[in-house]
Amino acid sequence: MPPRSKEPMRQIVTVQPKFLLFVALVLALIFGIAFSIASSQVRRMNEKAEAVQRQVVEAKAYVEELERRLAFAATDEYVAQEARRRFGYMEEGEIRFIVDGEMGYALDRP
Repeated sequence: MPPRSKEPMRQIVTVQPKFLLFVALVLALIFGIAFSIASSQVRRMNEKAEAVQRQVVEAKAYVEELERRLAFAATDEYVAQEARRRFGYMEEGEIRFIVDGEMGYALDRP
């Protein structure tokens, strides 16, 4: 047996261009699928974010409406309006008209 050299044996491996092309196509396919999945997830997240943004805008509008109502409820005009509507109160000099029956008849109708 011949004496062994201290250098490791080096084996030359040749790779066919078709194999490299195949590997490149597989990697491209994997990255394409991953990109497609990621883009659909991003699209869904954007849609959810837009929906939440719309809800925020609607909630702010609702809060503004409630604040407006609350400010009106603190006025004397509101108290008078509710007293008339709920309890039938009238101011001095007002005349109450009570309509009995159906409305809509012409005045000149017999």
